[in-house]
Amino acid sequence: EEISGYFEGVYDLYSFKRNSVKLRFCHYPMIAWESSRHESILVCGHIHDKREGLEYEMFSKVPYAFNAGVDVNGMIPVTLSELIKNNDAFYGTVLNENEQRELMKKCMMFEEMS
Repeated sequence: EEISGYFEGVYDLYSFKRNSVKLRFCHYPMIAWESSRHESILVCGHIHDKREGLEYEMFSKVPYAFNAGVDVNGMIPVTLSELIKNNDAFYGTVLNENEQRELMKKCMMFEEMS
């Protein structure tokens, strides 16, 4: 059955910017994406809650890449801020304290505009 009629859009890769927050969405994880070196945020899935292999290594080391899988996020939808906190708890914090604080400020600005 064609499911695209149930959604506003179906994309392999989707990007947008709100205020100063650039977001990129993809089903699969990537180690580099447009503006990844300039604090663009990647939200992806596919790997669930694996604690081994290349995917786990990636999320343990690549800043601004976050796993949106429900198994890492309490099996419920979460805000961007909650997504980041859940990933930090699961993979460990990749950003230093100042970078983390700035990212959370951006997320709060993003969420206020939703």
